[in-house]
Amino acid sequence: MTKSKGFLYEKEIAEQSEKDWLLGGEPIKGIAENIETAKYLPKGETQRTSKGDMMDCTVRAANNILETKFNYLTENGLLSEDNIDWLKGNGYYNELQGGFELSDAFTSILAGTTTSGNSLKAPLEAIRKYGFIPKRRLPLESWMSWWDYHNKSRVTTLIKELGAESIKRFPVNYEKVNKEDFGNVISWDMLSIAGYAWSTPKNGIYPRVNYTPNHAFAYFKTPAYMIFDNYEEGPNDFIKHLASDYNLLHYGYRVILNEVSKKKDMTQVDLEQLNTISDELLIEPASDDLKKSYLQDGKPAYEENFVRDEIMKSDQRQAIESLVKFFKKFGFLKGK
Repeated sequence: MTKSKGFLYEKEIAEQSEKDWLLGGEPIKGIAENIETAKYLPKGETQRTSKGDMMDCTVRAANNILETKFNYLTENGLLSEDNIDWLKGNGYYNELQGGFELSDAFTSILAGTTTSGNSLKAPLEAIRKYGFIPKRRLPLESWMSWWDYHNKSRVTTLIKELGAESIKRFPVNYEKVNKEDFGNVISWDMLSIAGYAWSTPKNGIYPRVNYTPNHAFAYFKTPAYMIFDNYEEGPNDFIKHLASDYNLLHYGYRVILNEVSKKKDMTQVDLEQLNTISDELLIEPASDDLKKSYLQDGKPAYEENFVRDEIMKSDQRQAIESLVKFFKKFGFLKGK
């Protein structure tokens, strides 16, 4: 039996649902995609102390992805002034080390991480529902055991309120991606994935071993598989290169970040407006996939011009335009 390092395969499989968002023709939209991920990775931190392992690798995989995206957005001035002031004012940005730091403990507690670990999905759902807080509010201290770290009393009402405000400003969603689509997705986004930790590296590459996945990490760039980890098997070993045939869980997750600026004067698209736009541009009411792309939990998240522009670029809209051109060419439709 493979000893868990924090990823629980059976729990992950048991939590799968037909309602899960699965990568399809139109991925859920997010910000901080198509970026040079290696340049914006967070500072590495091990998930254990001398008192034991925190078993929160699935949380850290998700948070490492979010920290990478926030580092990119901040360094390139792509967040609203209102939101960047709020983030820095509440301690999300570590001025000394220069980077975003999110609390793994906050998410791990709310996701129900046990002394054996957790699924990939549970922390993502916790972030989606409860948001995220800065590491400085709930850090991992060197003296902590698993029990100290996961003490539920650490999550105070004020901390919960901070997390709730974070998700109003920065909605987070997630999307399941099957392994056969990893090659496509990694060209423009990062993935939270799971595999066995660890084989013994040969010439700097961790070779395949046929053991059940027991650990989670962030897959951040090609070649397959360059991953960001929470263990150091040697000096500066947070970044690991896994063999291209490494035995991984047969799917992973995108972590999708968006921004809502409180100071933007915009009318955001609700379901009725989305149906109207879809009828106009796609000649049918909004599909479930379209709703998932442009509504967050059924609530408005994007302004109308953005939604219209994105739908006009969609494969479905392009197919309609091609069909119209065909009919015009052969005289079935009048007009230019």
